[in-house]
Amino acid sequence: MKRFWLLGYDATSMRDLGEAMSLSQPSIYAAFGNKAQLYLETIDAFERGVSFLDMSALTNAPSLSEGVDRLLENLIRRLTKTGSPKGCMILSGTVAALGEQSTLTSRLIERRGDYETALFAALQTWLPGHKTKVTAAMLTIFARGLSDRARDGCRAPELRRSVSEFCSLVGSGA
Repeated sequence: MKRFWLLGYDATSMRDLGEAMSLSQPSIYAAFGNKAQLYLETIDAFERGVSFLDMSALTNAPSLSEGVDRLLENLIRRLTKTGSPKGCMILSGTVAALGEQSTLTSRLIERRGDYETALFAALQTWLPGHKTKVTAAMLTIFARGLSDRARDGCRAPELRRSVSEFCSLVGSGA
């Protein structure tokens, strides 16, 4: 998982995967069929392991503002966790959409859509219907930006400042 997370699908070779798993390439093919299938299983494992779709910080908060703060703080902690690759394997994941790999790209897009759908469902507690969809889309875009910035080396304090500044702008109507 960490190899795909760090390098992305395209830059991760079967040799890299074999070294990471202490397996021969033929053993990897025997166990998973091919690199693409291993990647799909890795995305599923990542999603479960980091509770990618858990919106309880938002739904269990006393207010929308507090819920968004908690949601983004949890995200920042995951994106900058010590000992893990930075960013989010799904939000920042890339696969060249060539030939058979288009299935992998579609899976990442689907998972990002699942994230937005989970946000939409959680936001319905707080917002009228017409604002829920656009707010979920904005928060998903913002989460992807935070993930990309974490991958680029931004640390948690800087990401928190970005969240604070963003929330100030949104709150002021700017």
